[in-house]
Amino acid sequence: MPFARILLVALATLFVASANAQLRVCNKTTKPTHVAVAYAAYVAGNTVQWVNVGWFNIAPSQCSQVLTSPLIYPQVKYYAVDSGGSEWFDPAQNGWQTCVRSQPFHDAVTCGYADSRPVRMLSENTEGASNYTLEIRSFQDVVSEFSRM
Repeated sequence: MPFARILLVALATLFVASANAQLRVCNKTTKPTHVAVAYAAYVAGNTVQWVNVGWFNIAPSQCSQVLTSPLIYPQVKYYAVDSGGSEWFDPAQNGWQTCVRSQPFHDAVTCGYADSRPVRMLSENTEGASNYTLEIRSFQDVVSEFSRM
């Protein structure tokens, strides 16, 4: 009987951990930043589809929980723009492209709306974690970090 109780506690802990899985985005810049993310989600049973959601307005040096469902794919995509007009996007011509809208959105397909525009989102490798924190950092911080390597 003690083994059954231990197993029950272990399973309950696993369920709670999965239920609390999340994606957090932290704004490590000095300006308010607007973030859109794309993530893989199950739709219609076992079908996996990319879902785009935005805008998350994150104050400087603050974090925001943007997803509460478990991450099922080891990557998330993101696009960000700060109040000064700086953008975080993939400049590669073969980068992952989707659309964002000027108004808040939560869609599987965001292109085709009157207020949509194409962007190339950056990919972030979550290494399979169900809880992950993505950091939006200034370009100066990134350059400084690479110069110390």
